[in-house]
Amino acid sequence: MSFGNEKEYKPKYANTAEELIFLTDTGQEDYPVYLLPTREVIYKRKPETEKFAVFHVKKVEEVLRARASSSNELNKIISDFPSLPIKEIINVCVDVVGSSDVYVFSKKVIYEVYMGDYEQMIGEFAVPFVSIRVDPHYSKHATSKQQFAITFSTLKRIVSKLPENIRAFIEKRAYVDTDRGYPFVKIKLPVPTPEFEKVFSDVLAKLTAVQTEEEKDTEGEEEEIPEEVVKKIEEVVKPQELEVELEQPVIVPSSTASTAVALQQLQSAPSKPELVKVYLLSMRLPSKYLVQSVEYNASKTSVREVRLWDGENAKKASRLEGIRREAYNKVSRIFCHVEEYGTWIAVTEQALEEAKKVSDFVIAELKKLGINDTSRYAVKAIPIFLSPEFAKDLLSAAVHSLSRDVEALSEKIKEAEKEQNKSALKRLEKEKSYREALLATFKTYLAQLG
Repeated sequence: MSFGNEKEYKPKYANTAEELIFLTDTGQEDYPVYLLPTREVIYKRKPETEKFAVFHVKKVEEVLRARASSSNELNKIISDFPSLPIKEIINVCVDVVGSSDVYVFSKKVIYEVYMGDYEQMIGEFAVPFVSIRVDPHYSKHATSKQQFAITFSTLKRIVSKLPENIRAFIEKRAYVDTDRGYPFVKIKLPVPTPEFEKVFSDVLAKLTAVQTEEEKDTEGEEEEIPEEVVKKIEEVVKPQELEVELEQPVIVPSSTASTAVALQQLQSAPSKPELVKVYLLSMRLPSKYLVQSVEYNASKTSVREVRLWDGENAKKASRLEGIRREAYNKVSRIFCHVEEYGTWIAVTEQALEEAKKVSDFVIAELKKLGINDTSRYAVKAIPIFLSPEFAKDLLSAAVHSLSRDVEALSEKIKEAEKEQNKSALKRLEKEKSYREALLATFKTYLAQLG
């Protein structure tokens, strides 16, 4: 798994200790993995934010390796990890490529955990994981494109042949990796120890504990949108101009939903030769930097820039950040953020109305703060028309993203139930109902494309 290429970098988030281990590049050693309060994971490059923790990858050790055809070593690994369906996975991999091309590794990654920039050491932890390598059958003389195509089809065959109760588990942990330029299928199965899970939870709690009193006391507070996502859509989305003629789309009866975002009337998807209509979100929001003052402290060797928020400006800065959070929470009821494309999309005409409501809210709140130049902060839903093939890819990515959101919220609800946190439980259940309804809307629209 390659993380170092900045051009190909996509933000990654770790909500659990297992996800952090999975996202750790265990092909390298002696490098820092930074965990931010937003749960974003950054490799090697020190974050610009002041609050973070460091999970330093001190060493990656191989404990045992086995070929699928070597029963003794393989049985030892299987017995060491009774909670993992290793045997079932191996059987399917062997069925696809044969026993001589399937390898199993028992490994452990050793982390040194620090709060801040190596300021406070929490401890050192050895965390085990299992790695399965499957070499697809392609000629080394095949082109790179052919090799990757065969490898991806091998991955799909393995996943589809797995028992249904294991398939969902493996889909999130299997991917295509490379070794000296040659692609292969890799399945990475982290097994975090209870000690490491507790450390991860404690670290995350410390990072996210810096909420303002306003945030803590707000009844029905919604999930905060990660700052990385906020940055992604700072600039207005400008779709390309399209010169097309379209027939008036047919309106089909709407489905009903029990939540506040009942499924709206969906425009029937055009037949294959036609273009598919979706809405892009155009939104640029004000931040605390709008009311900052800047000082420069110069020495013989450097100039230091200091950003200040004093007195009334400190209050305005806090409110500006609150406006941003509220705006993102509002748009997330109708729009879905598609990480792979770096934008928000919607599929119902309600997007137009919701965007206007958010725009009116932002402008009204800014005027309350004495900020009258609000023209650059208008929020709009922009209709665009895509080819059916591209629309399917975009909508599939949106469905996948929303499905992950629902799954993550389900886990948080379980945690809130265990802790008997009624306030958090009510908020999470409400948020889940919104996401489930939005997911149903996108699935329905995607299904109409055939």
